[in-house]
Amino acid sequence: GLIMIEVLKRSILNEQEEHKQEILIELRGYQSELERISKEIKKTQVKIEDLRKQLEQFNNIKKLFKKQEFKELSKKLKKALKNLEELLTEQGLIRISLNEYFKETGLAEAIDVKGDLNFNEIMAQIVDLFLTYKENLMNSDSLKSLKISLKDAIKYLKARNLPVLLTEADKVKIKNPISFESAENFVLVHKTNKLIVNNRLKTEYEEGLEKQFVLTKFGSVFYQGGNNTIKFTINGEKKDDRTFRYAVIIPFNDAPISQLKATSTIGTYFESGISLPESAYILCPLKDYKIIKNLNKTSNIIPYDGYDVTGYAELVVGMMGKKIEEISENGWICKEDEYKFKQSTPFGTSEYQGSLEEMIAKSSIELNKLRALIETILDKKIEVTGEDINNIGSNINLIPLVNNVLINEICYRTNLFMQKRGLSLKKEVIQNLCLANNEDVKKTLEGININQEDEAKVLNLYLIKEIFAAFIKAQLINRPKQLHFIPK
Repeated sequence: GLIMIEVLKRSILNEQEEHKQEILIELRGYQSELERISKEIKKTQVKIEDLRKQLEQFNNIKKLFKKQEFKELSKKLKKALKNLEELLTEQGLIRISLNEYFKETGLAEAIDVKGDLNFNEIMAQIVDLFLTYKENLMNSDSLKSLKISLKDAIKYLKARNLPVLLTEADKVKIKNPISFESAENFVLVHKTNKLIVNNRLKTEYEEGLEKQFVLTKFGSVFYQGGNNTIKFTINGEKKDDRTFRYAVIIPFNDAPISQLKATSTIGTYFESGISLPESAYILCPLKDYKIIKNLNKTSNIIPYDGYDVTGYAELVVGMMGKKIEEISENGWICKEDEYKFKQSTPFGTSEYQGSLEEMIAKSSIELNKLRALIETILDKKIEVTGEDINNIGSNINLIPLVNNVLINEICYRTNLFMQKRGLSLKKEVIQNLCLANNEDVKKTLEGININQEDEAKVLNLYLIKEIFAAFIKAQLINRPKQLHFIPK
């Protein structure tokens, strides 16, 4: 299992072995110094004892007749006492230094150091401590059990020129517990075949993706057809027959929550592109590593062996200490976790498919198709027949997106949004921009105030209804000027 973690463990173990040897060498140095001083102290103490005995033999008469000898012995005793004092001071300083060393290395708390400083016993304890550490290290099967983050692990390996590469052998199920207390327990997973540039995930809309559809009479019609959302799964990856070259994994806590449109385990959507935070990871094939690194200089890049990121994305979820969830069409396979997620996620849960946000996004694309078709009709001066209208209706699907419920909901939201900001736009401007010959549209305009900068977002929905009605009535040729009111 986990080759990258095994490389990490072996490296840590080798460094700890070197560290242990350094400690033992250092302790042997302390031991040698203290033994030397201890011998010198004993030797000096014996000398002092001998000099004192010799001096005790001098009575007053002997002192008088052997004055010089007594003086020499006294001088030697004084010197020996001073030497003893210096040795004891040096011994004390070495012990202080040794105690500081124990604190610096963490040995003070890890081993039992007795007052008599039995170095052989101390070193035996250190060897036992290392063996226990080695056993625990080799039994660790995840970064979490090693108490090291994925980011720090990658930094550690790179600093030592060790390989950072995920292989098929790494694809083991890392078993982490799950907690629903906060968003920090969840990560967002996005798989793609699009090249990631400048540490940013771009939407199709942001990239200016151009699509086309072909109608027999009108030929190829090109339009801007990209979605303006990015979809993620949570704590896992949905596996199907498709292959993806790249994956991006972002801690939920560091995602741009202001762009969040819907939250679910199978489909969490963000509006617009996302600039990757420093905590995000990009997974790419090893052969793409240099290119991806050059294009995304501030991102954490993890290369893998092969060309399909499937399985590696969820592996990184586990390496980040999160629980890997199996994902089906309906969300997490573990229904207990799915239920708890819906009950506890701090950002709430909502489905994107079928939501108002999705209808708005789709209506924008369909309107772009309609706009492009109108321009094609006018440029080529094509006459539109009833049969053509039916053909158009089967290629541009606007009817489900323009029901009154949707329009009223948009008006309500816009009104609420603009009132909070104290912004307004004269109702006449809206009426002039709309083809206001429909009573339903007129009613929805009552009391609505919007800012001119936001008018296109709202007016698209009014215009869809009116323009499509014009198509149905085959009035395109008779009312060409009204087409100029289509917002670009």
